[in-house]
Amino acid sequence: MSEAVNLHYGNLYESDRYVRLRYDKYVSLIKERFPGRAKLLEIGCYTAVLAGLLPEQIEYTGVDFDDKAVEIAKKNGRNVSKINFSENEIDFKDKF
Repeated sequence: MSEAVNLHYGNLYESDRYVRLRYDKYVSLIKERFPGRAKLLEIGCYTAVLAGLLPEQIEYTGVDFDDKAVEIAKKNGRNVSKINFSENEIDFKDKF
């Protein structure tokens, strides 16, 4: 018997304090370790909430396998690509 998966496409940063604490810690660590310009690749970015929390000098790229999540991220102006991790190689011109 298969179970239905109910995915949440809302902004978990706004609705879940534990998610917010985790993202705030990520941003703090990124700012501390990369005070200047840097490139960041987020694998499994979902709707790319992290991209909206980063300083402007961080060049963000995200990848995820979920069509709807990638669509939402792109509608929000995020640099995100859909990748099927079991079938595609991650081939970026940029170095991260």
